[in-house]
Amino acid sequence: MFWDRDRDYIESGLFTTRYLGRQQIAEQFLGLISRYGGIYIPEKWDTEERTRRSFRDGLAEVIREWTSGTEMKSLFFHRKKPVEIMMSLDIERFARAKFNSFSAYIRDKTFKQPGKIEEFLQFALDLGVTISADYGFISQTLPERRQSPILTPAERLPGIYWANFFGRPYIEFFGRDKLLATPCYEVREISKDLILLLASQSPYDPDMLDNDRVVEVIKEYLGQNAFPGPRFPDEPCDVPRFDFSHVRGVQASEQIPSESPGEKAMKIRLELESKGYQVFKEVEGQFLLRGQDGSVVLVDVSTGSISLDTTGVLLLSDEEGSGNRRH
Repeated sequence: MFWDRDRDYIESGLFTTRYLGRQQIAEQFLGLISRYGGIYIPEKWDTEERTRRSFRDGLAEVIREWTSGTEMKSLFFHRKKPVEIMMSLDIERFARAKFNSFSAYIRDKTFKQPGKIEEFLQFALDLGVTISADYGFISQTLPERRQSPILTPAERLPGIYWANFFGRPYIEFFGRDKLLATPCYEVREISKDLILLLASQSPYDPDMLDNDRVVEVIKEYLGQNAFPGPRFPDEPCDVPRFDFSHVRGVQASEQIPSESPGEKAMKIRLELESKGYQVFKEVEGQFLLRGQDGSVVLVDVSTGSISLDTTGVLLLSDEEGSGNRRH
């Protein structure tokens, strides 16, 4: 578990004014973690932080809980080995709702391996696009705690962190050209509705961990009144104009992104499990399910395609003899 006293993890948060309790979003999220694989596949999940339910055996149950329609719910996804990672979603829809959100906590030792922090950044960006994030961040926990954890983006911009995700409300609030010219390590225009600011090369740079010099330069450039001062919340911050109609029960028309191969593969898996198939083997980019009649189905996550073997023998021998099988 992750505790307030711990100092050895990376934290990420994504906030959106879109209601996340829809089956399409659930399937897209499950497809995304399936595509990334490895530590992103939970061992346990639940509606409370102490996770007890098996993730591998309960994907259909995850979907049912995700889309249950209650005004407020939280979903937690936990993995302990080879490194600990906790992901959670807060989903709400009621008259005074503000944001739905995603959080992730991953132990620092994960990122000692080359390329792992870039992989997590790309995972967060992919998820940010999926949920139409209005705001997000990635930070090592020490600099995150030095800034403002209270309240929501509707009341203040909490701070500047290693990675900062600015969606449409902030692009309109600060101005696209101003954000793109921010004095920081790197600025990326991910899409017309999402801009990424990287304050430094790594979240472990001394200028991020040991002091706030880089942070203060960026805050000064963007405008200090967007960030909480010493008399906050008595002295309010300037904030964007957010449209909360979607999380307050006012149905809005929306376009669902086209289904990716990973999402298609996850939907196939859910449908098969609802018909009695069970996963008995997972390998890189593929998983095998066996039906009650002995038949075996191989699902390829990279293409969203399946192979069916009614004998329950041919696919297994092919898998063992020649490795990955593509269709």
